[in-house]
Amino acid sequence: MNKIFCLLIMFLSFYVSPVFAFGPPSYLPDGAHPRIWLTNEVLADLNAKQDANAPEWQALFNWCEAHLGDPGYDQGTVGWRAYRMGGYYKYLMNFALAAQVLKDDNPAKAKKYAEYARNILIDGIAVGLRAGEENNGLAALRCGETLDVTTNSAEASVLGIGKAAYKQGYSARYLTGVAVAYDWLFDTLSEEDKVTIREMLYRWFDWIQGFRSNYNNGVLVSGSRYHEDTGGLCTGINNCSGVSGTQKGYSYGNIANNFFSGEFSFMALVPLVTYGDSPDADDYLKAMRDLYDNSVKVPLQSPTGHNGGDSVEGWNYGSSYFRLLASFYAVQVATGENLFSTFSWPQELLKANIHRLAADFKSVPIYGEWTGIPLGEDRRYSLLTFAGLNQRLYPNAIESKVGQYLLNNVAHASNSKPAEWEELLWYNPDFEEINPGSSDLPLFYQATGNGLVTTRSSWNNAIDTVFASVRLEGKMTTDHEVYDEGHISLMRGSDRLLTHQNMVRSSLGHNTVVFNDDSHHANNPPMGSPAIDRLENGNDYLYVSGDITNAYKRIWKNDKARLFRRSLLHLRPNLLVVFDTTQSNPDVGLGKAWYANFAAEPAIEGNTTSITIGKSRAFIQAVFPADGRYTKTNPAAGFWRVGYKPPVEQEYDQFLHTIEAVSTDQDQMTPVEGFASSNGNMRGVYIQHNSAPRVVLFSSIQTGGDVAGDISYTVEISQTNKPQHILLGLLPNTKYNVTVTGDKVFDIKVDPNGGYVASAQGVLTFQPPEAEKNSWKKLIHPDFPWEKKGKYRRNLQN
Repeated sequence: MNKIFCLLIMFLSFYVSPVFAFGPPSYLPDGAHPRIWLTNEVLADLNAKQDANAPEWQALFNWCEAHLGDPGYDQGTVGWRAYRMGGYYKYLMNFALAAQVLKDDNPAKAKKYAEYARNILIDGIAVGLRAGEENNGLAALRCGETLDVTTNSAEASVLGIGKAAYKQGYSARYLTGVAVAYDWLFDTLSEEDKVTIREMLYRWFDWIQGFRSNYNNGVLVSGSRYHEDTGGLCTGINNCSGVSGTQKGYSYGNIANNFFSGEFSFMALVPLVTYGDSPDADDYLKAMRDLYDNSVKVPLQSPTGHNGGDSVEGWNYGSSYFRLLASFYAVQVATGENLFSTFSWPQELLKANIHRLAADFKSVPIYGEWTGIPLGEDRRYSLLTFAGLNQRLYPNAIESKVGQYLLNNVAHASNSKPAEWEELLWYNPDFEEINPGSSDLPLFYQATGNGLVTTRSSWNNAIDTVFASVRLEGKMTTDHEVYDEGHISLMRGSDRLLTHQNMVRSSLGHNTVVFNDDSHHANNPPMGSPAIDRLENGNDYLYVSGDITNAYKRIWKNDKARLFRRSLLHLRPNLLVVFDTTQSNPDVGLGKAWYANFAAEPAIEGNTTSITIGKSRAFIQAVFPADGRYTKTNPAAGFWRVGYKPPVEQEYDQFLHTIEAVSTDQDQMTPVEGFASSNGNMRGVYIQHNSAPRVVLFSSIQTGGDVAGDISYTVEISQTNKPQHILLGLLPNTKYNVTVTGDKVFDIKVDPNGGYVASAQGVLTFQPPEAEKNSWKKLIHPDFPWEKKGKYRRNLQN
């Protein structure tokens, strides 16, 4: 208990001293190898799978048998059998885990696997991918667009290698395999091999953080040392002229970027696997803890950072998060410390992955760059790790059980299949599964950090289940910006109704408002609060609103726009109402357009666009501004784009659209009538649906603010099928009195004693009260209790 307490005190401390200036921690991962994930209980489970010849074990064993002795790993090629060290990673992890499982039952086979993995470690990486005359494997860590990269022009010239303007570090995610193999193969390695691997790991650790040390001491060539933080020749050890500053790994410190999430995944493991083998390990552990406290955990918990478990880069690049989570878990297993007791992000990872799945449980909304096809297929390898680790950490959580259902029952793309070792280690076929359709999962999810909100009509995997998403984020949070702030996607069943043009970064390729036919800025100013400031989920609706103007600002250039607030109301099951309040920057231009993108050619009739995909059809009606101008283009094979521009270019514009997702049996959109309040502070629609009519109004304050005063509007409603009224953008918690005159004039007056109260999110919903009749009686005798005499006036109670 004392050790755990001391570790907790150490872990919660914030250090400001230079790296390596700390004393040794009081509790360290000094147990026997293996330490990374493979507890005695886990090893017993893996051996049970071997004894039962479970499919996961068969797959790993058969793969190892087929690939034992594959040549070429010592030829100095970072792309050996996969992308940028990915081949080395898979081989090391597969053979090292198989050796661990076989070491007692089949020691001869385990020895062969371990020897082959050792050769990949030493001959293939340390020697085969070294830079200079020392066994440092630096080419493995440097590999990037030009493969073997250095920032030192003199070194590049001497070594005859490519040069880039920044350091790489992308492959650090795969070099976690070197650290794990050192741990899992420890008992089979010679002392010389251990020293070589350990010193290489420390060199890489220091190289990533741009720190010169006894391990990261430049590159030795013909007796001279070259350092990446200087452009010239060094005359001796750490004796260099013209030092221009440290050169850290690319995107160091930005945990949202896939480079640093991969780099930290590696850095977390190095001190865990080397402690007890080197007196320097405690310093590396301290440095890793400091980095975790300040550059990892803080932004992952921050609502203006990356809270919410979604990746701002999308789940191709963002898939590094599954290695990040695994590294956190490795710290817990190796040290005994529970990193997750006050850290919600690991659970949010699985929640986000589940909630971003559309009705077919496979398609996902596109956001970030290079994430696959629009609304494309989910990636099993990230879901497998998130579900497997959450099942160990939170076995009773509903998401852990739903994750199991998705792993067991949902077909995933073959090109995203996890490696054999991952299936064996993280997948438990006996874990309880729950079909999302029979669960009580919420019908919406908000990923605070990247502003993605998803909403659905149900969790049933049915052809008429509607799924929509909107991304409302006012900042660029990564280097792979896709300019999709405001983007909306829509699916019905497996039919992609609103998508975006594949692999196009510009705002034009997304379903959003575009200013002057151009994308918004990157390098936005920091935000003090999230862009989304209103979100309410009712029984039959989801409302979200956010000011994403910051996405159109830039620190050192003119703002592309001065205001863009987007509000979306999902009226379950199948209706969306989208309201946009915008202000151009006159210094840049007044042009604005409302864009929608489709995977088939749409039809335009009057003010309505329709699209038919599979068994589904979507209607999009431009309610306001009226008499706008449509453009339809075919920018790429299989993609169509429709723009809707106001009839007059002006500084301020508001757009109001209704979107309906239906079966192909429905030929026309449900009738929609647009109108505004008589005092001009709200604008909305009357949706004349036969079974669920609604009156929806949004704040039309020009600045995008809340409605603070009284509201009055006229709507001709049916006495037999009265609509629900939903007013959005009111001052939160304001009380009102609501009356209706002549079945069509609605007066909503601010009243401290009123019986109607706007919610904390500024939403007021009500069914219309009966019309006020014989109002002259009230004028003659206002205090007489006419209601008790059976008259028709009554106040709606909230």
